Amino acid sequence: MFGYLSPLIFPLFGEKDSQIGVCLDITKILQNRAISEPSGTLRVECQSVILGKKCRKKVLKFKIEDLLAKQTPQTIFLSENAESLGYMEVSLSSEKPIFRRLDLAVGYSLYSRGANDAFTVIPDTKFARPILIDQFRDAGRFSLVHSATFASGGQKISNSLFFVNPYERAILVKLKASNGKKQSVKINVKEAKMVSLETLLDPDTPNCLQLTANNRIPAWDIKHASGSSKLINSVDHLDVFRGTKARQPTTLSRFAKDWMRDKLQHGGLLR
Repeated sequence: MFGYLSPLIFPLFGEKDSQIGVCLDITKILQNRAISEPSGTLRVECQSVILGKKCRKKVLKFKIEDLLAKQTPQTIFLSENAESLGYMEVSLSSEKPIFRRLDLAVGYSLYSRGANDAFTVIPDTKFARPILIDQFRDAGRFSLVHSATFASGGQKISNSLFFVNPYERAILVKLKASNGKKQSVKINVKEAKMVSLETLLDPDTPNCLQLTANNRIPAWDIKHASGSSKLINSVDHLDVFRGTKARQPTTLSRFAKDWMRDKLQHGGLLR
């Protein structure tokens, strides 16, 4: 059992009059992640990191027995000003181990800015995603892909990646587009960085992009206007690259069972 859940990372994009807001159903989180009849205090911490420095922190505490006894689920709303580049880290912990799993189910956050349209943003977890553990086991490295990066000078459309490094060492990210062009970028400790893809992509042509790194790193695909405004149009997550082998070894007994099942099915006995 564990006394905490993996923190969620929410990006702050640096647009004027913008903010990130998220609603957490802490009752449902307890029901899905905690042991039966948990007790004690649940601590919810919201820490903002702006331009590489820790800034505002908000801490909420709840008695777990009271949360689970209520007929109406307890939800909380957390928000942070997103006018400067950075990120918001939300973590849940308890005074004693009550959680059966480390990973916190990823939901959605709402990104809004002044008079412009609002849209949802999927946060990333700081660690403990089983799919990434499997990736390191099978491929030996961290890798993400996005199949629809696009930039067009004529249409004033630009594409960038937004990185957040919430860890204690710098991360070197290597980018490679389907046209063969490559680019490397260093993301320092506690840094959030918007990296333009204009020199990497062929203009007016959809490109597939793959990134690899010496450590996992939260990343988002950003479609935005080119020029000085850089108004964001959409924010999308990247997909985990699967390095699992297509052909897997098998035992002789497993092969015999599969062979027999195939014969019976084709012979019409298992229809």
